[in-house]
Amino acid sequence: SKEKYDAIISVNTYSEAALTSGALTLSESYILTREAFEDYWNHLTPNGTLVLMGYNTSKLIPPTRAMFDRLGLGSPAGHVFAYLGTGAPFGRRRLNSGFLLQKSPLHPEEVDVMARRVGIGSHEHWGDEGQPEIYYSPFKDPSDGKEAFFYDLIKSPDLERIYASTEEYLRPATDDEPFFNQLERWRLRLGFRSVLGSRGYVRTTGTGFVQVTLVILLAQSLVVGGIFIVIPLVRFNRQGLRTTGCWAFLTYFAGLGLGFILIEIVLLQRLQLFLGQPTYTFSVVLASLLIFSGVGSYVAGRFQNVAYHTMYRLLATVVVVILLTLMAMPWILSWALGFTLPSRVSIAVLLVAPLGIVLGMPFPLGLRIVGAEASALVPWAWAVNGFFTVIGS
Repeated sequence: SKEKYDAIISVNTYSEAALTSGALTLSESYILTREAFEDYWNHLTPNGTLVLMGYNTSKLIPPTRAMFDRLGLGSPAGHVFAYLGTGAPFGRRRLNSGFLLQKSPLHPEEVDVMARRVGIGSHEHWGDEGQPEIYYSPFKDPSDGKEAFFYDLIKSPDLERIYASTEEYLRPATDDEPFFNQLERWRLRLGFRSVLGSRGYVRTTGTGFVQVTLVILLAQSLVVGGIFIVIPLVRFNRQGLRTTGCWAFLTYFAGLGLGFILIEIVLLQRLQLFLGQPTYTFSVVLASLLIFSGVGSYVAGRFQNVAYHTMYRLLATVVVVILLTLMAMPWILSWALGFTLPSRVSIAVLLVAPLGIVLGMPFPLGLRIVGAEASALVPWAWAVNGFFTVIGS
């Protein structure tokens, strides 16, 4: 888009279901990253305004600071107004947090109008909701510890000190780590105590709930994968483990399974921003990767006289293609982000295709070598590869 806007508005894009399950912490959100703030800023008119409502205000200030620093704009202190007050999407029935970033410096009369509009100074009773209040204004000194924290976050020349001293994880989300709702540091010991030691309702925020869930999922994957993949082989094909060099072969196939799924997940995450919806991303990326991996396997089947030096060259080629994709992808995605969906799908397929082809070759070629040198290990190669693909995700 080449247009400039007087106002860019985002209101509470989160689902209550995701909030209550704790899954929101793990969901990518590209609308609140440092790069997104730069795009908003560049698309505002000289007096344009970015308005965000319903988000964690303390997490909105760091990407603002990072954006100002990156663009060499100085301090955002005179451009920000943050509050708790009436406003969309709940009207006058509930209070809602709001964050306003104006491209030109704010004036006192503008802030006074906004303060009145959100209910500052009104005598309406809000019950447990508290009262409308200003978190930060360029023209108001902090009156309590909460306001002092916001003032420090906006004005402090030493952000690293604040990031290190707060219990919350406040570093700005980026397109490379788009987890805006990751508010907690990793603290598994406390999390296990809070989640597994509970006899009733478990809060899904503030307890390490998501971290504990991830560890439990990993443990479940290890157990289930072991039961259905590894134990049958131990029971019925134990002689494969007595083969000379078996652990080197199994390490190779474990690395292939783990590496393939990690690359797949990174492609899904990176191309979600480009394609716009998780549904499109999963459909396009998974289909393309599997199809072109199949093409690579077919091509590998036509190789003659496969030897170890063939594998070394192929693996070096895989690394080179990964690096080339890594370097080219950000530039291509940025250049083509405004294209129509069919065009973006085509570009995504072309980006995935060469990577899929080379990733499809090491497994069948490795199986040919194992089949020739230690045929009893072939079932183990399949099993170990599948096992590490499962736990890698």
